[in-house]
Amino acid sequence: MRDGLLTTIRSNHPIIHCITNYVTANDCANILLACGASPVMADAPQESAEITAGSSALVLNLGTLSESRLQAMILSGKQANRMQIPVVFDPVGVGASAFRMESAKKLLSLVQMTAIRGNLSEIQALIGFREHEPGVDAADSGTENAAQYAKTAAWHFECKVILSGATVGDGGLMTCLKQLTSAGTGATVSIRNICKAYGDESPVHVLFG
Repeated sequence: MRDGLLTTIRSNHPIIHCITNYVTANDCANILLACGASPVMADAPQESAEITAGSSALVLNLGTLSESRLQAMILSGKQANRMQIPVVFDPVGVGASAFRMESAKKLLSLVQMTAIRGNLSEIQALIGFREHEPGVDAADSGTENAAQYAKTAAWHFECKVILSGATVGDGGLMTCLKQLTSAGTGATVSIRNICKAYGDESPVHVLFG
């Protein structure tokens, strides 16, 4: 990351609204703080849109999904679209249950995402290639066609697609992040949040092309 960019982030303190899972929420907040951003981990539907209205970007994560959290995501996503602030969606374990898949489809139909961040099995599930996966950490399959799956999803959902694991794709760019994303669940979540904080000047330009 460029020193000048880090200085700018620390001067501007962009507020990143994260509706994320409780497994990694603390790690995500601390890493955003270290980058110079200001995380807000608010997931109550009664306040979610209001919190988003005062934020610079929104992160949505299906990790620990509930009806209440889904409603908050929809309200915040619509608010972000009205304000034209970027939205990153992480469809964690989307193929593991009907509830997750239905929730993801509902979100994608109601909210225009700026980027979708997922592992290959999650991206495959979203575009209908993979109907079921055993859990939220299901192994990737068909990695030789990873770029094509990313491009298909990017075209279908009209947004950037960030593949964690061996590669990252945005419908054209491929960048290796394997060493970072193999570090564990929190690492991939943190990459997504860092990308939101850095926006257009992200080292891999994953958000705004």
